[in-house]
Amino acid sequence: MQRPSTATLAAWTVTDGHAGNSRQATALADALALQSRGMSVHAQTLQPRAPWRWLAPRRMPGAAHAFGDGFADALSDPPALAIGCGRQAALAT
Repeated sequence: MQRPSTATLAAWTVTDGHAGNSRQATALADALALQSRGMSVHAQTLQPRAPWRWLAPRRMPGAAHAFGDGFADALSDPPALAIGCGRQAALAT
């Protein structure tokens, strides 16, 4: 089986949008030199719904929509690599 071309691959940085978490995920993507390898990097900012925003991240019924319909729709075409940072990103990644 052949691997897809890196030109068609994407990576996501998945965070809650807080500056420290976003910076760490972006720094790791930069350190991996993903863009220079032909991968596009997209930031996914999570908007957790209750009860996932209050509790430790766990897979429960309905967890597929824990971060809103936009994130659930984006998962229909998942990235080759997801870099998560922060408590909320644990469930998403």
